[in-house]
Amino acid sequence: MSPNSTAPDALPLGPGGVPADGQELLRRLWEAGTGPGAPWADLDPEALRAARRLFDQTSVVVDGADLARVLIDASGLEVPETLLTQAPVRPQHAPARPATARQVASGTIIRLQATAHPVRIAGAAFHLDAELGHQPVRWLETDGSQTHLEIVEPGADHPVTGHLHLHVAREEALDAARRLLAQALAAEGLHLVSLEAELTGEDGRSIHLDATARVRKGILSASARVRGTVTLSDDLVLHFDGVEVTSRNVVVAAVLAVVRSRIQAATQAPIAVGELIPAGVRLTDVAVRIDHDVEISARFS
Repeated sequence: MSPNSTAPDALPLGPGGVPADGQELLRRLWEAGTGPGAPWADLDPEALRAARRLFDQTSVVVDGADLARVLIDASGLEVPETLLTQAPVRPQHAPARPATARQVASGTIIRLQATAHPVRIAGAAFHLDAELGHQPVRWLETDGSQTHLEIVEPGADHPVTGHLHLHVAREEALDAARRLLAQALAAEGLHLVSLEAELTGEDGRSIHLDATARVRKGILSASARVRGTVTLSDDLVLHFDGVEVTSRNVVVAAVLAVVRSRIQAATQAPIAVGELIPAGVRLTDVAVRIDHDVEISARFS
């Protein structure tokens, strides 16, 4: 980054330079993010309360330009399905973003930990343990002495390290999917009568989904079926097999034609996962296990 460059993804901290400690950093980030016209100023009150609780359960240790330790604890937070399906809120009077930013210091997030035991998303209890190390950051100053913290995309010469483990009860995950689908269909004037889904896994790398949904609009009802298998190979390439979106109802089948074509376009060719993430994030292992729980683990170095 040049001494003067755009900073489109930097976190605003307001005036004051590099924070002296973690409490100051969190306070300034909250104030800059929730003030008039700020990014989170127009959040739904429920979402704002959840964000405030997450801030209160976060701790940061600042060591000069480095963040020696960041601990984010999402335990006890609840994210209802309405927050996941509603349109994103955009500030109506957001101030113009400064055109340029001057780098005043560079540093590293030496250790970032994220945990949740559990966080409830659409009613399902998700348990998370994740750790990230050696994430580069830059401290920027814009016109008017406004300070920003930029999370820098890691490069191949300085890769990040870390791991992730996420698990949720399979039936709870399927119930959450039903609620989210019901919300999405309701927005289109449709009522989800039922959703029967079978989710299975093999060898820690394959997931098979077979789901049938019955939908009603007024006095009319019809069903549709979605099934397919996705497999992650040892070289971290996603392969799709037997992907189908069908319905015996002629009208529903016609409506699904557009959806089917999009799904086929997205799954007709393998997807190299490694090409979709920054060069400095090297996935070395991914595993998925499905029985009573759905467990996902990943390691990168």
